[in-house]
Amino acid sequence: MDQIIQFNNVGKKYGNVVALNGMSFSVSQYEAVGLVGNNGCGKTSTINIMCNLIKYNNGEVIVFNKKVTPLNVSYKNKLGILISPPVFVDEFTPSQYLRFVCKFQHVDPKEISKRIGDVTTLFNIVSVDKIKIARLSAGEKMKVALAAAIIHNPEVLVFDEPFIHLDIHTIDLLTGLINTIRNNKTLFITSHNLDLIINVCSRFLIMEKGRIIDNILKEEGVTVDMIKTRIKEKITAGRSENRKPDWLS
Repeated sequence: MDQIIQFNNVGKKYGNVVALNGMSFSVSQYEAVGLVGNNGCGKTSTINIMCNLIKYNNGEVIVFNKKVTPLNVSYKNKLGILISPPVFVDEFTPSQYLRFVCKFQHVDPKEISKRIGDVTTLFNIVSVDKIKIARLSAGEKMKVALAAAIIHNPEVLVFDEPFIHLDIHTIDLLTGLINTIRNNKTLFITSHNLDLIINVCSRFLIMEKGRIIDNILKEEGVTVDMIKTRIKEKITAGRSENRKPDWLS
């Protein structure tokens, strides 16, 4: 299959802090890939570089066979992006924001109203549709962000911690939706919730200190519990056990 995303020895620094240190991996068309690792390992930097939201210092990032540069933004209408925390025009209502996204992503004007109705119903945000996004709860904002990520029917879904703040019903809805559409979409997702990410991904990249340290494929003979154990062993290796203070006893 065609490679949709490629990171080749990518480096990223914030001042003297190294976020990515020789980051290399690829994602093929129609793959569902989960990126997992501890806080601060570089997952969000990877997502932001992939989506051309920040610059990288060295190496090469290729998306849809074109090198990602500040001037190469044409591929972004093929991506459905959810970053955490999501960023909005807070003075818009959900429908106003979704209409703005549709126009930005060149959705057929004849389709816009129908798609807004479909996604607001799907994510159960019709009841808050007249309220400005700034006044919504964290969970409702995440639902609006998810609606915005899929409303233009993108080829690739890029989700950074999409399950945060979601209620049980919406988590079940989102995992079911991903499993329904993933045969004709490419998925790249980060999450700390192994139980959820294992249900929607076919391959797992384990990240530590700005680089990939393991690549796990869900295949015949490999159970979910085996994958979870291997991931946990990798991301906890070398870390001392945190003992509770005596005064908490």
